[in-house]
Amino acid sequence: LDAARADARRADALYLPRLNSFGRLDWNDPSSPFGGRSSWTVGVMLSWSPFAGGTELGERRAARSRRARAEAMAEAARAQAELEIAETGEALAVALAKLDLAERAVAQSREAHRLVSRRYDGGIASVTELFDAAAAETASGLSFALARHDALVAVAGRRRALGLDLEPLAALDGGAANAVPEGQ
Repeated sequence: LDAARADARRADALYLPRLNSFGRLDWNDPSSPFGGRSSWTVGVMLSWSPFAGGTELGERRAARSRRARAEAMAEAARAQAELEIAETGEALAVALAKLDLAERAVAQSREAHRLVSRRYDGGIASVTELFDAAAAETASGLSFALARHDALVAVAGRRRALGLDLEPLAALDGGAANAVPEGQ
């Protein structure tokens, strides 16, 4: 965008008058051929071509269209970034809510399995009920692992959308309960 703006200013400057200066010093030695006295010249020249042909008009229009294109692309990039930030914020909130639910489900299925085990030990529950409770506990553990994975992916997406470094996510290897970095 900055380059396109500078190019448009350059094209507009083709219509401005040009002011040039020059200076010349001749050092003549009387002992050399064509010798004589030293002389100098100083001058200023102003030139202006209000219409130098269609190329300047075409160049000016082309530069302005390149500037307009660059401005539109910059605006589109800003809008896309804002959309991505909003989307990743919502995805992170959903992933953390799912993680919280999955964590509660693990605790409840673990407690249910413990109660069925005690009932089985007391002869009140059947082996099928015990196996069903163990299967439910395993399923909730797998759901928690998936929710943890989704939360980590959501955090990574959010950090990427905000332009932050992804390296701190390596520290989340041990647990996802605090999966959201500070200020996110």
